[in-house]
Amino acid sequence: MEEYLQKVTKNIEFYEQACGLKDRRKVLKKIKEVSKIKNDIPVFLFGIMNCLCSDNPEYYWKRDVANEIENIIEPIVKQNITKFNNSIISSSIEFFESIRAFENITNIIVELRDVSFEEGYKTKLIRNPLLNQIYEDFLMNLYRLIKNIIDAFSDKDYSNLNTLGKIIPCLKKHGFNKSTEINIDIRNAINHGNLFVKGNKIEYRFGKTPQSYEYKTINIWEYDSIINEAYDIGCGILVGFFKILSKYPEIIINHYDSSEENAKEWYRLIYKNSKIRVLYLNSVKTNNINQFNVHIETNIENKNNLIFALIELARGAFFRFPKYNSYFIGYEHNRSSSGFIRLTNEQLSSTNNISELYKMILENKDILMMPILSSEININAFKFQVFPKIKSEYYEIQNIKDCSIENFKRISATVILTKKYSKKNTRIIIDKIISELKPLKTSQNPYIETKYGEEDCDIIFINIFTHTYNRKMFNLFPSNNSFVCTAHYYKNHSCPKLTHGGVMKSLWDSYKKEKHKNIVIAWNPKF
Repeated sequence: MEEYLQKVTKNIEFYEQACGLKDRRKVLKKIKEVSKIKNDIPVFLFGIMNCLCSDNPEYYWKRDVANEIENIIEPIVKQNITKFNNSIISSSIEFFESIRAFENITNIIVELRDVSFEEGYKTKLIRNPLLNQIYEDFLMNLYRLIKNIIDAFSDKDYSNLNTLGKIIPCLKKHGFNKSTEINIDIRNAINHGNLFVKGNKIEYRFGKTPQSYEYKTINIWEYDSIINEAYDIGCGILVGFFKILSKYPEIIINHYDSSEENAKEWYRLIYKNSKIRVLYLNSVKTNNINQFNVHIETNIENKNNLIFALIELARGAFFRFPKYNSYFIGYEHNRSSSGFIRLTNEQLSSTNNISELYKMILENKDILMMPILSSEININAFKFQVFPKIKSEYYEIQNIKDCSIENFKRISATVILTKKYSKKNTRIIIDKIISELKPLKTSQNPYIETKYGEEDCDIIFINIFTHTYNRKMFNLFPSNNSFVCTAHYYKNHSCPKLTHGGVMKSLWDSYKKEKHKNIVIAWNPKF
């Protein structure tokens, strides 16, 4: 382990340089000032503790909760560290799932907090699911972790406590009062469909039976406060545990060595920073080649920096998991299409020189990397673009999507006819639909270069069906009685056409094609 930690420490230094994170000492100083941790911060916790001490909303974690966790749990550690180690190992799923929940919830908050939705819509779309995630995924896993530790050191059996209603009284009994100050009533109301939006207020009801329901009314801002409080409690519990792990780093080492699955989760945390988040790790075996896969999301803006960061991730995986034949690092980017690099065990064993490894990647063409677009593009404008609802007495247009490519603005949609019309009338309807879809405004794509804006569409794809009550009837097979036709509008001859209409050749060949103005109509042969 000592040799591994030495390798990783150097590896992390280069990795952070590639990510554009230079002043580690300054960051460490801030973490210690905010968290009041006096010991060194283990490399395993540096990234997540930096988030909890430097980023909004993470740094609002409740100090009294963190202190409560530290003050109650540390004496247990001192009492019997071996037993504590075993309880942590047996609670690995809860421990790591709570961290994943923390990351996912934080991403939702950061991404959506500045989106200006109407309050009722925002409550249904964001507030209710967010509160549920905080309670069920974040806090529940943390509470189970604490309960399992209590269970390991108690004469009583608490293993059957698996709901919030049962776990919270147990935790309170053992002194975890600050950590459990949450509103279970509003959570129960959400789960049973008993929360209602009334203007700028929320009304919810709770109780075991409708006859015993209690009703409460709160302001929207009070609901936001309940959500924030629950999130801050969860973050406080995490910080409390991390303070203990910083004092007793041997607990991490023991846990890290206990299984490959646990080692994968610690790898995720080692390489966590503001530029890269490791999503998950897995392995695949094909043709006797055993490959280790690392999947990340990143916002590194410089292409060369990204390549070198990916190489360091591959080296880090190789150091800890050396038995694999190759190491694949795949990424999702907030300003580009997804990509990857791949290095073999032999290549990683042959040199520590990053430039040489880069040359090997290029020579073997084990890289896919698309251009990274400007950071000035409004991502939310693209993510949340809403097309108008288009409906008449004859048809309804659904599932409108922007599928534009470079130099050509494209729209696709599904059309539901109110009844079966003749081919002549269907052509008239198609003309009308094309005229309604052509002027739709599209937002700039932050991932790939495409044509966008208020200019008329160059290409439109529509699949047309008659109304049905069966979801499975929206397929393009001739045997589907609801399928009428697929129609492709092309503004002029310069517009690239889909090969075989974008479907299997045999399927395309089975349709009856006709040219109608600038539109290619492929009819269901049974229509």
